[in-house]
Amino acid sequence: MKLDDLHDLALIRVQGRIAPPLWQRPAYPRPQPGDELLLVGSALGYEGTVSAGVVSRVLRQEIQTDAAAHAGISGGPAVDHNGAVVGVLVSGEAENLNFAVPIELMCKRIRRCKQRP
Repeated sequence: MKLDDLHDLALIRVQGRIAPPLWQRPAYPRPQPGDELLLVGSALGYEGTVSAGVVSRVLRQEIQTDAAAHAGISGGPAVDHNGAVVGVLVSGEAENLNFAVPIELMCKRIRRCKQRP
């Protein structure tokens, strides 16, 4: 496992192939305001928690959503209606004003994390 403490990321190697690495896709989906979004994680320690909401705003550095994000869901994927990971939740505490980093930015960070010893 390799860590990027600054961005609160971990890169974990698993045996076998479960899916192609996200950072190898040539194009990334970009949600639009009004799109539905699912946040997946372990809210309050309950594994497999899913909350739904709407994309409020999309900027180059962040995606704002009103989907509930209780403690423990940070670092989990933000998934669009097609099942594509569009971001990674980085902040929010159930106030329905939560933010995710767009997946293309996270993939760049993961790539840098992967190259560290």
